[in-house]
Amino acid sequence: MVVLITRAASIKNKSTFVDSLEMKSLLAPFKDKDLISDWAKTDVSVALKLGLVHGMSPDKFAPEGTATRAQATTVMYNLYEAIYE
Repeated sequence: MVVLITRAASIKNKSTFVDSLEMKSLLAPFKDKDLISDWAKTDVSVALKLGLVHGMSPDKFAPEGTATRAQATTVMYNLYEAIYE
């Protein structure tokens, strides 16, 4: 879901660059960061930087979890806010 939202933001020119050092910094608080697939880490970092997602808790991202309707709605709302602010 995070990768799709990040790509949707980039279509609307609401993306940002994240280098490897910044990616490490953005993912550092999450104890389960190693469970994030390598191909998704850049998009997850961009989503965190843009404020599209925040994780399940301050130290848990839950990359293998299933999003609830409420969580998906929050992410969609955050995307809407990023695009139309």
